Amino acid sequence: MNENDNIQQNSAETEKGTLNIDQLTGLPLMRSYWNLVETQIKSDPVPSVMMSVNILNFQYFNKWYGRDKGDALLAELGKYFQQLSHDHNLIAGYMGSDYFSLFFKEDPELVEALIESVKLIVGRYMTDPLFRPVWGAYKFTENDTTDAVDMYDYTIMAIGKCYCYSYADINWFSETMARELATTVDLMPRIQRAMANNEFTIFLQPKCQIVDGRIVGAEALVRWITPDGEVIMPGKFVSFLEKNGYITQLDQHIWEITCRTIRRWMDTGLPVLPVSINVSRIDIQNMDVVRVLTELVHKYQIPCVPWR
Repeated sequence: MNENDNIQQNSAETEKGTLNIDQLTGLPLMRSYWNLVETQIKSDPVPSVMMSVNILNFQYFNKWYGRDKGDALLAELGKYFQQLSHDHNLIAGYMGSDYFSLFFKEDPELVEALIESVKLIVGRYMTDPLFRPVWGAYKFTENDTTDAVDMYDYTIMAIGKCYCYSYADINWFSETMARELATTVDLMPRIQRAMANNEFTIFLQPKCQIVDGRIVGAEALVRWITPDGEVIMPGKFVSFLEKNGYITQLDQHIWEITCRTIRRWMDTGLPVLPVSINVSRIDIQNMDVVRVLTELVHKYQIPCVPWR
């Protein structure tokens, strides 16, 4: 691929009538796809299915094996979905990165064919089980008022369940997920306000020597204390924050409180003991944990010495 080809491909889209078409996959881009689905729903509101697919850990495949090979896979998937669009009156869209979405009249056989065919295509490029296609799906029923954007969001939410809880090829949006979504809509603004108002703090759980009961350290445990004095335990909000990716904000807040506490002990001449902190796997994925902690240690001038 020469430089001009790169420039052309990186532009990512071209006008085709009123549709924005991705040049690599040949499929309508996100907004054009949603518009096509909305038009289909208005003209023929029959029981239908929206299915979206994502390839697990695709970003690492690009890094390890090269973007050209990753692009070749995306192009082949786009070609396959284009063919399906002609054969089954199906709407297909490229949603960016390694996400595709499809909308079609309810057809269980087509659902199974999609899952198996995409698995075969991906398998020709990626034999490691680390890289596998996972699907999220939503059933559009008669008298359903859900629009295309919300349907797509629901399929992505369903894909997230595949990541966290199962090795299933597909996960369908369910009433349970709908309730979780309602909880998210209610709880997230409260958590954001609580962070802004410094309602999250730490309780220190002592670590003691078994032989003599001497306190030799502590663990920083997060607690949410509301303005009316209610103490909310982490079981009520930590897993929620992990699912939504906001745990990194809370963890950094707790790490800073911990460093500030140690600094206060040092300034007032109190005995200084090591304090353990919790680090989520989400933290490791989303930020440079070592850099963040190093900056905090320097900010509060906490000596980096081995604790005994």
